[in-house]
Amino acid sequence: MAVTKNAIICLFTLVAATLIAGCMGMTHKVGGSEGWAPGVDYYDWVTSRHFQVGDSLLFAYDKNFHDVTELASPLGFEFCDMSSATARYKTGNDVVNLTRPGRYYFVCGAPGHCHAGQRFDILVTSPLPPASSPRPWCLPWFC
Repeated sequence: MAVTKNAIICLFTLVAATLIAGCMGMTHKVGGSEGWAPGVDYYDWVTSRHFQVGDSLLFAYDKNFHDVTELASPLGFEFCDMSSATARYKTGNDVVNLTRPGRYYFVCGAPGHCHAGQRFDILVTSPLPPASSPRPWCLPWFC
């Protein structure tokens, strides 16, 4: 009897944890398996994803050669002008939480890297209300 009760509690805990995790934002590893590096086609990477508030970006890179610079200005992004930088990350394993809807701009601040294509911009949308578009495995009281 005790084994059955423990098995039921364990199963319930596993299901609840899975449902709660499924309702939270996604983590997107920037650049896929290659990470934050020169030569990655960031246009293809961005257009194959949807970004919404609550998601996060994981930047994995060699901190001796790169950084992650977030820019506030579309012109700064277009011309690789670092004067509009709002944040700079330098650990080599940075997580950026997407906390607001709107456009985000990311570049590598190492000399020449932005101009060589190590940059991307994304549009982050507000999440849809659970009632209008529930995830098929997500129960309403968990979303």
